[in-house]
Amino acid sequence: MKSKAYVWAYIFSAFWLLAILLYAPHGALYLNIAKLPWAFLIVNIVTHTPILLILLLADWRTKKQEKQSKKAETSE
Repeated sequence: MKSKAYVWAYIFSAFWLLAILLYAPHGALYLNIAKLPWAFLIVNIVTHTPILLILLLADWRTKKQEKQSKKAETSE
């Protein structure tokens, strides 16, 4: 059960990347950003920050559940 959070995180990541890759190249905002000299940094931040945050949240939740299960085992 501890990998359930990671499964949801990877599903969210797949949908996020799919949405970004389908929408971004056709959006006017993306085209305006792409003209900037450091545009690759902005694009990478927009693309990868939500994925990193959701994976960190999944890791935190998994560790929290492990602590609770260890605490329950020791109290029994």
